[in-house]
Amino acid sequence: MLNDLNVFRHNQTAEELYTRYTWWSNLENNTARWKRTVDLVSDMEIISPLDSIVKYHSVYSPSVYFYEFSYSSPNDKQATPEIGKFIKYIIEIYELFIN
Repeated sequence: MLNDLNVFRHNQTAEELYTRYTWWSNLENNTARWKRTVDLVSDMEIISPLDSIVKYHSVYSPSVYFYEFSYSSPNDKQATPEIGKFIKYIIEIYELFIN
């Protein structure tokens, strides 16, 4: 089963993550580095499981749709970063990239 999921292609996976989550226009920009780290963790914790669920449902139903809305209003007073149970790991990852 693990071979079907291609989990043994570590080098390709690492290269893809590095390419996708690196802010190439300014590599020294710590704010952009932090944002990319948050993007990486949120993709891992939210998007990846949702993608698996959508693929599972699409096997049993021909009309399965998955939409991603990324709009947030500049006037939204409640649009703050979510502080969840993974914040300590995000901070550790941030320190790894900064130090």
